Amino acid sequence: MASPIARTLRSLSLILLVLTIFAGSPELAAADLGLVFKQAKAAPGDRVLLYSGRRIDGRVSGYRPLKDVEVYFVPLSLAKLQNHLRSRGRPQNARWLPLGPPSQDEDGVIRMWITVPGVPIGDYTVGFWCKWCGPPKGDFFTSAFPGQRWSGRRHYTILRVTEPGPPLSEAVPTSGSGSESRVWLLIGERWCARPGGSSLGLSPTDILKPPCPG
Repeated sequence: MASPIARTLRSLSLILLVLTIFAGSPELAAADLGLVFKQAKAAPGDRVLLYSGRRIDGRVSGYRPLKDVEVYFVPLSLAKLQNHLRSRGRPQNARWLPLGPPSQDEDGVIRMWITVPGVPIGDYTVGFWCKWCGPPKGDFFTSAFPGQRWSGRRHYTILRVTEPGPPLSEAVPTSGSGSESRVWLLIGERWCARPGGSSLGLSPTDILKPPCPG
């Protein structure tokens, strides 16, 4: 019969072994893997920032270096929980639009600038496929949960895709010349200034810019 000291040492060894396995297991990160949209809504063609951050305040968070992970733009109606992962491979639904692998900085923070695809108006989230979530083929899930709704807040797991903004309706040249010339543009119901450059101080990129902050 083992002595109390031997039993204690065996228990401590088992605890250390479990902690070592947990610390080195990438599967544990799948439960926390998620990205949020910096913006609350955007239109097809807009540039949107995806990053690893908290939904409450947008504070960034990093991950250990990720391998064999791919990111997708997914309709909220196809949201999938992160539990019960199996080896099903990559998502086969064509509405899971691939965005590529996540891009991490030296601190492990993920930041991805994406262009909103030409998708129907509605709510969308971020999906993931990771090989180590369900080896050998991997499995997939989303940042948002089934039944979750758009909050209207920034730094959230759901982006509302809206109709494109109103077209440019009027341009009024202002005084000034050269690099200091300005043009006031009426975009929707908002006026904003753009640098001059062409006959009206406009270029294709100027027209596509969002309204100036007011």
